[in-house]
Amino acid sequence: MTPSTPRPGERARTVAALGPATVLRAAERAAPLLHHVHPDGAVSLLFPADHALAAAARTEPAVIVEIVDLAPVPLREPVRGLLWITGRLRELTGARARAAAVRVAEARPDPRLLDLGHGAVLLRLEPVSLVLADAEGSNPVPLAEFGAATPDPFCAQEAGWLRHL
Repeated sequence: MTPSTPRPGERARTVAALGPATVLRAAERAAPLLHHVHPDGAVSLLFPADHALAAAARTEPAVIVEIVDLAPVPLREPVRGLLWITGRLRELTGARARAAAVRVAEARPDPRLLDLGHGAVLLRLEPVSLVLADAEGSNPVPLAEFGAATPDPFCAQEAGWLRHL
């Protein structure tokens, strides 16, 4: 009997909790100062206020946020999985930006959030679709399945454990 594997939603939530993110728009690639994927699939992105993507967000462009699950130890193929979240990007301002930053800080405290309004802006990607590519194959992940799933409870400790071995 083979052990069951996590469903695509659970694997996607684990990748979302771990990896670095890149925002893809047309031919442009941009790395945010900070990113956080919410349970509903929305992504909060902190960017410098003078970044071109921050200005473009006022027109709500379609973008892709790519999150990479990198192996914590040196391997010939270090990418273990990719999560692509596609949707519309918009800028959050004023009280809405501060409230969103507090929600991010509750889940993922980070001192870079203190720069909001002082040289940094908070952008939000409203998701339309999620696609996961990993060792199990390439799978669309319904937003409802992503929201109902939980990440691997040991994902935050995995890197330290593997490096120790």
